[in-house]
Amino acid sequence: GSPQYDKDGNFTGYVGATVDITEHKSLQQSKDEFIGMASHELKTPVTSIKGYVQLVEQLLSDKGMLEEKEMLGRIDKQVVRLTKLIEDLLDVSKTESGKLKYSDAAFDFNEMAKEMLDDLQPTTNHLLQFIPGTNTMVLGDRERLGQVVTNLLSNAIKYSPGATTVEIETRLENNQAILSVKDFGIGISEKNLTKVFEQFYRVTDNKSFTFPGLGLGLFIANSIVKRHGGRMWVQSNPGEGSTFFMALPVSYRNTNSPAVSDKPLPLNN
Repeated sequence: GSPQYDKDGNFTGYVGATVDITEHKSLQQSKDEFIGMASHELKTPVTSIKGYVQLVEQLLSDKGMLEEKEMLGRIDKQVVRLTKLIEDLLDVSKTESGKLKYSDAAFDFNEMAKEMLDDLQPTTNHLLQFIPGTNTMVLGDRERLGQVVTNLLSNAIKYSPGATTVEIETRLENNQAILSVKDFGIGISEKNLTKVFEQFYRVTDNKSFTFPGLGLGLFIANSIVKRHGGRMWVQSNPGEGSTFFMALPVSYRNTNSPAVSDKPLPLNN
């Protein structure tokens, strides 16, 4: 509230306002529960569909029916896309409720990044160029942090359709393991840089074309990195591409450890 004084300068109290957000919080909780329940119910039939599609795809391949197999392959790709959307919704629900599970162990930061890159390279025509820094051990959930790297790489590919290269760099700096993913795509305007880590925000190009997706990947990634005592940020110019950063403390602690500095660390030239 604002302090109040009489005409003689004597303090008389505070004037303020309060807003009852009980109903809002209840609605938010109901929304999160609905998303979690709906996503869970969708996951089982989608998994079943994928299994049968792959089975029929194999049968067609054995019979030499390659054209039909190709059509089923397209269905399979869309099922994979739908599965990813469902998993994102489930992760958001678990993140909001604090139920997203983590399993901490020491792992090689560079090795994890290279593994995510190698897994994704066969799926894209972009050259994923890896520039490794000093080998660094990080204590955290390797699978979840790998999910962050995969999200950054997938976004870099998606938002640079006219480019041919994505650069991934790791380095050790100020007792932080830093990973950056640089694309040469559409870029992001300065006014939207702080929005990219919000739920359901999606980047558009200068023709107002919205790329596919729910806009949840970076929100989930940022939540995972924050849980590890780290942070994420982005540097970008419209039409020139974007560089996304992830910084993690190399001497991991607990979830109450102080976060690293908020000052962006630019890529070394």
